[in-house]
Amino acid sequence: MQLDTLEYSLMSLILDCSLSTLALGLASIGGSHLLLQPEFSYPIVIYLISTSCWIFSSISLSVYDPQKINKWADEVRGVIYSLMLSFMFFTGILFFLTDISRLTILIYLIFQGTFLLGWRLIARLYLRDDSKHHVDSHHRTAIVGIGEVADSIAKILKHYKWAGLDFVGHITPEEINESNLLTLGHINDFEQIIVDNNINDLIIALRPAYHDTLQLILATLEPLPVQIRIVSNSIQLSHYKASVENFGGLPLIDIRRSALSSRQQLIKRIFDIVVTINLLILTLPIMVVIYLSIKLTSEGPALFKQERIGENGRRFVMYKFRSMVINADKWHITENYNKDLKEINHKSRNDPRITKVGQIIRRTSLDELPQLFNVLKGNMSLVGPRPEMPWLAEKYEPWQYERFTVPPGITGQWQVTGRSTRPMHLSTDDDIYYINNYSLILDIKILWKTLAVVIKGIGAY
Repeated sequence: MQLDTLEYSLMSLILDCSLSTLALGLASIGGSHLLLQPEFSYPIVIYLISTSCWIFSSISLSVYDPQKINKWADEVRGVIYSLMLSFMFFTGILFFLTDISRLTILIYLIFQGTFLLGWRLIARLYLRDDSKHHVDSHHRTAIVGIGEVADSIAKILKHYKWAGLDFVGHITPEEINESNLLTLGHINDFEQIIVDNNINDLIIALRPAYHDTLQLILATLEPLPVQIRIVSNSIQLSHYKASVENFGGLPLIDIRRSALSSRQQLIKRIFDIVVTINLLILTLPIMVVIYLSIKLTSEGPALFKQERIGENGRRFVMYKFRSMVINADKWHITENYNKDLKEINHKSRNDPRITKVGQIIRRTSLDELPQLFNVLKGNMSLVGPRPEMPWLAEKYEPWQYERFTVPPGITGQWQVTGRSTRPMHLSTDDDIYYINNYSLILDIKILWKTLAVVIKGIGAY
């Protein structure tokens, strides 16, 4: 099974915390036996402190940053540094809270280090072996260009196949007759080549002479869910949010990297999961009542599923409680597009498609509760830009694509500053403001304001 980098980081954090807790439990048992003392069990607060120390240390030292743990040596170094920092915090706190033997602490450190490094070694060996049978379709990679640099990148991609990188071939700017060169086609057909071959990652290694061609490629790929990296001397990137990363010793420029850092992504994902699980527990009875009400009062399924555009332009299925008649989405949706003002308002206060139950759940925003499951799946976040409909995204101007650099949210800056009463192009301004000013505190503030907006029913119809 292959996981994306964020989910793998989250899984790693959960596994590390679980194994650290196990290590402390085993250390307390082992310490008691070695010191010939009665077996002693530490209170749960001690386990919470040890876990908190590890979380703080590991995130501070970027242990889960995929850009910094590509190599086994880098990952080992990061874990060891984090173990040392966490150990100092933990022992310092215990000095003021409880009396614990030095032997027990030493055993704890040995167990924790063995567990945390051990599972990582096993995971890397498993991934290497598993890559012989499974290829991660999310990392089908093509290279635009030929020559020495492109060949070097191809060799690196083949070397990293164990990590889920599947090198598909070259897209060439010239007519090539080399029999040993794996080519997908000419650069003039690059868009069709990407679609036909299900390319998810594109590495561009063109000579400066192809500068104009490269600009055309970037403009054409803007709406497509393709990760784009460029060899650093290929183009001036003043108009792109670019970051430099090291890939097998080669500096590449990532122009599709998330607007959030790896640390921010991890913290945001942890926050989403913790809050969402609690919200699901609280709202499950309400969702059951809504589900039954829809089934009893109108024909058709209670859940409405619709394709939306998510982070990096990837499409996913979003869930809502059905608040309209069946096939309502096929009614003349384009009538709400004002060509003169270039504004789109896809909601109407007196929409005849809305059912009686739909009027209630839309007014209270309860129709969006199933999106909590989208958050758990990782398609959405609690806070972020609204997940856009494909037909609306097709009308976007280039600057508006920036809203796809973070996961879409159930609520966001737009919803708490006007919601459906404001046109789409103004909501994009709010989304970009959120992206440029993101913080966990901002997420909390927006969630708090959302509660007030929902209670007042502002813009909900």
